[in-house]
Amino acid sequence: MSPWPAIHQYHCHPDTVRLLLRTRHGAAVLAVAARDVLAFLHRADSLVPPGTEHRHLDLDRVVEQLTAGSE
Repeated sequence: MSPWPAIHQYHCHPDTVRLLLRTRHGAAVLAVAARDVLAFLHRADSLVPPGTEHRHLDLDRVVEQLTAGSE
């Protein structure tokens, strides 16, 4: 079984990034222009330089919140 929903059979533009979002209830594929993803990543790096994420985000808490009730 493919990890991609049925949309995987459609070809994306070569300058497109496809993101697969999955839950237990379904999946969605988002197609985003690669230039937009690159611009976002550049802005993110300028706001939160690599290695300083812990100053801005409590990752343990985020994981705990995301997995709450999943057991």
